[in-house]
Amino acid sequence: MKKILHSRLAVGILCVALAFVITFGLSPYISKTMTERTRALFATTEIQQGDVLTEANTEMRTIGAYNIPVTVITKKDQAIGKYASYDILPGDYITSAKIQGDETEDFKSFNNLDGTRVAMSVSIKNFSDGLSGKLSKGDIISFLSVNAQSKEAEIIPELKYVYVMAITFSEGVDKDEAAAEGDTARTSNAPSTITVLVSDRQARLLGEAEESGRLWALLAYRGGRTNAQKFLDEQDAYNASAAAEEAADSGAEGAAGENSDPDGRDGAADPNGSSGAVAGRERE
Repeated sequence: MKKILHSRLAVGILCVALAFVITFGLSPYISKTMTERTRALFATTEIQQGDVLTEANTEMRTIGAYNIPVTVITKKDQAIGKYASYDILPGDYITSAKIQGDETEDFKSFNNLDGTRVAMSVSIKNFSDGLSGKLSKGDIISFLSVNAQSKEAEIIPELKYVYVMAITFSEGVDKDEAAAEGDTARTSNAPSTITVLVSDRQARLLGEAEESGRLWALLAYRGGRTNAQKFLDEQDAYNASAAAEEAADSGAEGAAGENSDPDGRDGAADPNGSSGAVAGRERE
């Protein structure tokens, strides 16, 4: 009986102590966290990608500090005069990932397409095809192609170094945008497409490779812009050389075709294999 009473007394004391901690320790902390306020920058009008953030299209508002991304802009001078990296809707708070210092800071952005390059998306059909979700915007990747019939694999020479413009989920949200918003539920999923910056010729080769077999994206480089550009310059040099060789071969074939007889015979030979001059002398 005494053991039971001692047990009940111990449980009672523990409950009282726990209630004391919750009432005077945890509750005030939770209350303070939930009621804490902060200032944040919001869009007042629709701001399209590439637009300048100004006093007219933004404003500071006081909001609850609980559960907002740490990348939210809390001082207006951190954003005014900079450019939108994405479309920003009215009422959206502005984070550091949504702005860039100048129009050319993202040196391979959609806004900088000038006709010499195109943006092209390819499907990530299997989780492993896209480096298991580890790829990011700005990476330099290579494409490995496996022919569906021959089962032969090769890194496509014209697509050895390619710039990644975006990694996108099936809902159409880019990976870096979801990460900036703190959307861990979405970023834990496998992306659906990779968007890359390519020339017209590269786009044709990439489309043919995706249609005829399976593609793997291989990470070739991740780092600073200067080094990334070196990889892209090397790829451009190779592609220019390959295109020149292809044009020379096509020109040689065309010239050979023009000099040949329509029936496939040399114009200087007669049907019996004798030259035209010899045949003429025999007739004389």
